[in-house]
Amino acid sequence: VKRNPDGSVQQHRTFNKKSGRWSVTPVKVEKSYIHVEILQKRIVQARLTDQEGMCHPAVLAATDPRRLSRTIAPVEPKPTAVLQEEKVSRFMKKD
Repeated sequence: VKRNPDGSVQQHRTFNKKSGRWSVTPVKVEKSYIHVEILQKRIVQARLTDQEGMCHPAVLAATDPRRLSRTIAPVEPKPTAVLQEEKVSRFMKKD
């Protein structure tokens, strides 16, 4: 968050055309991303000094959760009829 010389948070106004109202939000400081260059150098250095390379497929342990399919749920689903009865709609008004 950007600050004024007196230490208070710098604010700016934004007009919302739909509601026709002004709102106040803090001014954000522009990010510098200094760390990206350091990370890139480390990655290139690691790739150059790596003896094994990345052309081999990664071997996952038998207990690794990534071996499970994304479509497998951790619990058995309820019957469809029960799920349909439990469903609550935001648009259906209760009498």
